[in-house]
Formats: sequence, structure tokens, C-alpha cells
Amino acid sequence: MACFMFLRLLVVVGTIASPITAFFTSSGSPLFRCVLPAKTSPPQPPHAVGPFATVAQPAPTPVSPMPPSSTTSSSSLTNAPSSSGSLQPLGPGHGSGAPIDWWRQWYPMAFLDDLDPARPTQVELLGKLFVIWADHDKTWHAFEDQCPHRLAPLSEGRIDERGNLQCAYHGWSFSGQGGCVNIPQAEPEIKAVAERSGRACAKAVPLLVAQGMVWLWPDNSPDGMEASRSQLPSTVPELHDPAFIRGAWVTRDLMYGYDTLVENVVDPAHVPFAHHGVQAQRSMAMPLNVSLNYVGKEGVFLSLPRLANSTIEFHAPTRLHYLFDFTGFFQRVPLMKWAFRLEKWLRRLPPDTRPRSSLVTYTIPVGPGRSRILALFPRNFFAINKPRWLDHLERNAVLDGDLVFLHGQEREMRRPELKWEENIDRAFYMPTKSDEGVRAFRQWLVRWGAGGPRWADGVDSALPPRSNDRHFLMDRYTQHTTQCSACRGALRNIRVLKGVTAAMSLVCMTAIWTPRPASVLGKILGAGVAMAFGSWQMARLEKRMLFIDYVHAHK
Repeated sequence: MACFMFLRLLVVVGTIASPITAFFTSSGSPLFRCVLPAKTSPPQPPHAVGPFATVAQPAPTPVSPMPPSSTTSSSSLTNAPSSSGSLQPLGPGHGSGAPIDWWRQWYPMAFLDDLDPARPTQVELLGKLFVIWADHDKTWHAFEDQCPHRLAPLSEGRIDERGNLQCAYHGWSFSGQGGCVNIPQAEPEIKAVAERSGRACAKAVPLLVAQGMVWLWPDNSPDGMEASRSQLPSTVPELHDPAFIRGAWVTRDLMYGYDTLVENVVDPAHVPFAHHGVQAQRSMAMPLNVSLNYVGKEGVFLSLPRLANSTIEFHAPTRLHYLFDFTGFFQRVPLMKWAFRLEKWLRRLPPDTRPRSSLVTYTIPVGPGRSRILALFPRNFFAINKPRWLDHLERNAVLDGDLVFLHGQEREMRRPELKWEENIDRAFYMPTKSDEGVRAFRQWLVRWGAGGPRWADGVDSALPPRSNDRHFLMDRYTQHTTQCSACRGALRNIRVLKGVTAAMSLVCMTAIWTPRPASVLGKILGAGVAMAFGSWQMARLEKRMLFIDYVHAHK
């Protein structure tokens, strides 16, 4: 009973604490991880991060001190190391080094489970298009998404009989390293020379697979390729521990930019209002007293003392990690004897057996005014998840709650007179401590993020025009369903079931008009009504995978 009440309370507190809690609690699993300094484990190269990882290139090795680990306790964040390895004091403005190079980072672009090895997949990163594909050995590769022949997108091609990527326009084929292996139009006397030409090669980019995610390194210059071998991706430390499972995982494209996405995720105060009626309630709003522990080139580190020593870690430029330590929390619950009992029960458990969970999001800069979120929820308990597609229905509902006003907010913020780059408090009025994470992230973005992502050459950095088309902004089908293997399969099955139940209902309704005993007619009528109800339910599920409007005034 104590265990049940403990886990139930984790969910309740998570609704208050998490920045997009409804998004992260809908699977029924708590979000929180009791941070145990003794449990720290060093970062591992991609080939050593557990059963989810395979590698498409030699595993990189670290050549410089790593930034603060997600397994660091909240107390140790007061002296987070800088990129030079030295200790830095608390507060904004600390840390050394030039701004990050946006093109020399590992970006997780998709979950491996969602990619079809039988066909190439197009992805966009920093305003540039890439194609991800697998050969017959199930080794994954990535190219710039253009054929060297006439610049047609290779993502429209196919995997040929030899396991090479074939362009659909003229049939040129390319090996995993990018070399041209077939030009069907070439005469025998020029075929070998043409195929060996550097101009016939596709432009390969570094790719690796770690923790069930496919990561791209967008800089394929010689120096960039070399740099990719000496830098590790920002993987999830908990998944180095075999006691943890990955939990639920989800991805979605969003119609607002990278900086707006990070700002939203690092802000826990918006949940009771932005997601009221989904998982949170407006009545749950409270002062959060967010404290800034560190801001530097590696990212931003915050603590929420009122919420059981919880911490928020932004590992620049993509990983946001929520951690919660509930030791000492239950004794703060007033006038509840069971809370003290739960506290004693929790403290009696060996550290390695305490229920632990965490929340990890990756924020990907797709293009100006567009971003992608990947989220996963490692935990060491409740090994059984609900079906992914069912879980995603609820998570998408929460992301819909933010979409319209975040799309509009970022355009308002870029009005020239606000000059947020000089002082974020000139654009925003933030008198409470709950906005401390937003302020710190914006400071990081200006000082160490070069003001924002550096887009590909030729990409207009201005935001696209503001859209009032709610269907476009909250198009679940394009932004999620088509990219999710679980939801694609579920939608296909739902449509089949909708048609079958509708047809069976029609048959039953027709049959009741033929002379039959009353008892038989009653059964036929009941079956027809049940089939009609089933078809209606399938139609409702189908709609939730395509588009559902989100109107806050109706919540």
C-alpha cells in the first residue's frame, strides 16, 4: 500500500513540476529520478551504451573533459566544470571558450524503431536536407539529400538489389561511403572513369546509432569529419545502467523554432495553465522558486528546492534532463501520517532498489521557425509500457496545447524594438523566480550559442510568416503519425476496423427487415448497434491521429 501511494504521489507532484508534464506523464510512469551521487557512471562511447546501440563508424573517444553528467547530484552543480575542466562559481556569465559550433554537434534525428530500412528517409537539420538509409547489412548511412548528377533528392530513391542507394531519376547508385557504383547511361569506355570521379560521389555525412536513436553530424568537411571522431553524442547516462529501461519514446515536428522549444521545456510554471484539463489543473499553480546553479558553455543547470531537491539540466545544445530526488519530500507533507511512513519506507530501501525515473528531451533545430522534439523516459521499474500509439495520443494532445501561442510568441519577440539579444528582460517582464530558467537559457544562447543556430548557406534566417491556420499548426498526421512506425501501423488497422465494423453494422441493420423470430431480431439489432458504435469509436481514434483542434477557452 505504501509503495502504491508513493508512486501515485510521484505522478501528482510531476504534474506540478515538469515543464510539459502532461506530455511526459501520460504513459502512467512517474517522471522522477532520485539522484544518487554514489550511482554515477562515466559516459560511454556509443557501442557501449546497452542493447539499443549499434555503430555505423568507429566509436569516438573523448579528448576533453566532459560537461556535468546527468547523474550528478544537485548539490554538486554549484561547481560545474567549464569546457577547460576548471571549476566555475555560481551564477550567469561564467565559463570560458568561444561559442559552440552548431555544425559540429551530434544531433539525434529519429528513433531507430521508426525508420524503415527498406526505404530512404529524408530529415532536415539546420535548414539542410539529408537522407538516412540502410544497406542490406542493416548498416545505416547518411548523405546530403541530392544526387550529384542532376541534384534530385536521393530520399525519393530506393535500395537496389545490391543494397546501394539508387536515385529514382536516372538510376545512379551509391555505396554507403557515397561512392558511385553504377551509372546506367555510361558507355563501357567511359563508365569506369565516370564512376571513379569525385564529382560522381554522393556527399556522405557522419552517422551513428546509439541508445535506439540515429544521430547525425552535419559537418562533412575534412576537418568536420575528423572532429566527429573525437566527440561523443550526448546520450542518456541512465541507459548505461542495465537496471534501467528506455521507457516510452516519442518524436514530433513543431511549428516553432529551436530556441522557443528549449525555453518552453525549461519552464515548469506554464504547465497548470497551458495543459489544464489534459493532465494538469489551473488550481495547481504555485510559486516555484527556481534557482540558477550554473550557466556556461556546457549549458544551464537549475534547481527547484520546493520540489524535493529537483534539478533541471540543459546540456547544450540539445539535451534537457529533468531529475528529482524525493528523499526528504514526504516529511514535508503536513498532517499526513502516511507521508512519514512513506518517507521511512523510502529511506529503508537500498539506494539501488529505490524507484527511479527521469525525463529526457532532445531539442533539434530543423529550420527557422521549425524544430523537432525527441523524448524518452528511462526508469528502473514498471517494465511494461502501454502501446506506443495509445501513449502518443495523449502526448500529442499536450504538445497541441502549446503550439498556437508559441508560434505567435516567437514572432512577437523578434520585433526590432525589443532587442532581446541585448537584454532578454527588455522583451519579457519576468518578476518571479519561476522564469529563472528562461532567463538563463537566453543568456546562454547569446553568449555561448552565437545568438541561435547557424543555418545552412542560402537559408533565410527570418521566421516564416505567422500562420492562423490551426490545422497547419497542429497537423498531427504530418508532424508525427507519418514518422512514427507505431502510429502508422495503428492508423492503418483503425481504418480497416472502421470499414469492417461499418459494413457489419449495415449488414445487421439490413437483416432486421427480414422475417425472423423476435429473439433473433433482438440479437441482430444488438450486434448492429455494437458494430455501429465500434465504427464510431474507430473514427474518433482516426481523427486523433490526424488533427484535433485545441481551444484553451473550452478547457
